[in-house]
Amino acid sequence: GDQISYFYIPISDRKGTGQEGLPQVMGLLKKAFIYPIYIGFVVVSYCGYSVLYTEYKLKQGAQWRSSLLAEYQLGSPPSVEPIVPKLTQLSSDPPMWRVPGFMSEKECDYVMEAYKPAFSSCFPGVPEPLVYWLGSWASTGSPRICQNIDTDIPRGPGHGNEVLESIEQRILETLRGANLYTGQDGYGRGTTSSLMEVQVVRYRRGGKFRPHFDESLDGTALPLTFMVYLNDGPEGGGGGTSFPRADAGKGLEVDPRKGDLLVWTSCGTIKKDAESIHEYSPSNSSYHTGLQVEGPHEEKWILNFFYGTSEVSCHDIKRKG
Repeated sequence: GDQISYFYIPISDRKGTGQEGLPQVMGLLKKAFIYPIYIGFVVVSYCGYSVLYTEYKLKQGAQWRSSLLAEYQLGSPPSVEPIVPKLTQLSSDPPMWRVPGFMSEKECDYVMEAYKPAFSSCFPGVPEPLVYWLGSWASTGSPRICQNIDTDIPRGPGHGNEVLESIEQRILETLRGANLYTGQDGYGRGTTSSLMEVQVVRYRRGGKFRPHFDESLDGTALPLTFMVYLNDGPEGGGGGTSFPRADAGKGLEVDPRKGDLLVWTSCGTIKKDAESIHEYSPSNSSYHTGLQVEGPHEEKWILNFFYGTSEVSCHDIKRKG
């Protein structure tokens, strides 16, 4: 019969088995999963390092900050100096007031000097030079180009934050003077425990804060914002605080003046998905921005206090009227 010839093809030489593509597939998997996980780990680690570094510097500088009180002749402990605020209403939409000379020049200078060593980038996990570069080439760059202390600043003896504590007490007097808060009528305890957090912020050349609302992560309006200008506006221009939708869209721009306090409420209307009467959306008119600082050697310094916990809410402020 016919002779049949058999021949053998080694598996390694066969085509179409899919084995030869395994290294390429593994390479793609690394790029798609392993590398992003690694990068994410590095970023999160750096963010954590930044926060811990700030807290470490705050703790290490406590004694030094206390010793500066004598140099700036602020007393130890510094006096609270209760004042009757001279409120100047700048707008009714949103409700906004200015308090000239809320902090003395010595207090402003002290805060700038005392907290500068603990600064970190306002954009967590990203070194400041890179943040400035990102914001310089595109209007959609970093939302905040600045340095700040954005952590829970401890209160009480031994922490070296006496000046900030005395300013907090003065804020309570301002609240009462503005008829926004009394510590009575069943809401609020009249203590600084209602103040959520404190920020010390420095904007250098090119520094800015894109338009935003003062709100929590879930979109609930922060009832009250207190912002103290620690230095005068930059000579090179810019650095003001703009409310482009204030006063029925006419807009309002506030120039920085050393020691002046700006206070406003972001309360709009109660949220559609609110679980309680205390959850309000920000008002459209409270939309604001920190204008870019111009000039090669200019800086803008501010001190922020945010007032808004379960103790005082937009409902309380609206009720107080």
